[in-house]
Amino acid sequence: MSEDLKAISHLKNKIKSALNYPAIIFGFLFVAVIVVLVYVIPNIRPLFDDAGIELPFATQALLSTSDFII
Repeated sequence: MSEDLKAISHLKNKIKSALNYPAIIFGFLFVAVIVVLVYVIPNIRPLFDDAGIELPFATQALLSTSDFII
């Protein structure tokens, strides 16, 4: 029973350490998306407004998401 508990503990530690890298990557990805939505999109929005054309749905959704986040 002691060996089984050690094996389970070892497996849990391996799983936790294997999930650290993806968690860090997703954290940086989340921060990058927020930075783009809060700082980059508002700066390029005048380009879309001055174009005077109807924007595709994906672009409209991105601009709306940026407005919502801000």
